[in-house]
Amino acid sequence: MFPIADNKKIVGFSGRAIKNIEPKYLHNKNNLIFQKSNVLYGLNITKQYIKNKNYAILVEGVFDLFALWQAGIKNVVCTLGTSLSEHQAKEIRRYAENIIILYDSDEAGINASTRILSMLFSKNINIKIAILEGAKDPDEFLKNNPIEKLKNILKNSFSIVD
Repeated sequence: MFPIADNKKIVGFSGRAIKNIEPKYLHNKNNLIFQKSNVLYGLNITKQYIKNKNYAILVEGVFDLFALWQAGIKNVVCTLGTSLSEHQAKEIRRYAENIIILYDSDEAGINASTRILSMLFSKNINIKIAILEGAKDPDEFLKNNPIEKLKNILKNSFSIVD
């Protein structure tokens, strides 16, 4: 279980299955305090790094954020799934003009990356997409590859025009 914070107060919890069962992640249901579409997991801690680098790396899962953080990449934020709301896009734009989408390399992650492009573009965010090959998500990728390989993928991520 992982606490979900909005600024400095806990507003909900996210759980992750330990074994290969679905759903892999389970979050609080929306209620008066917790609205998933209003929260970006980790932003309360990572916003200073996002602001300093002027770009955010957007991932789907909590473990993906943890894996990047442990590898020294701290300008990362998590959507708690593939959906991105207008509110979340505005929050990202408050801290950075640039974003790299690093969603899972499965069909759902690729479709979600495509789906959120126009919303991010409408917020005047410069968008790049990074695609992982040989791994489902950033967490799995970093378990099997050196951080330098991921940094190279991020550096060579492609713009939406490409």
